Amino acid sequence: MNRQSNIGLSLAASLLGGLVSHYISVKPLLAQSQTAPAKEVSAQAFILVNDKGVPFGMFGFDAEGNTIIRLQDRSGKVIWSTKASPRPLAISR
Repeated sequence: MNRQSNIGLSLAASLLGGLVSHYISVKPLLAQSQTAPAKEVSAQAFILVNDKGVPFGMFGFDAEGNTIIRLQDRSGKVIWSTKASPRPLAISR
């Protein structure tokens, strides 16, 4: 076969393949099924990070099991923190 025939047959085969694939529908494959969003999220600590992954805050527990909230500046220095009282707060009336 000459070069002109090869080009012509290639174009005809690609056109035929495009037409056949257009009219034959195949069920699309999904990599994984979609899951519903969680109604509850639980963890021992939640870390607040910026878009580069640098931590700026934390909500969690200290070594004694007390609840803490901590905020940090860009250098990692703690600029504000609080610790929850282990006893429930009394309501004064």
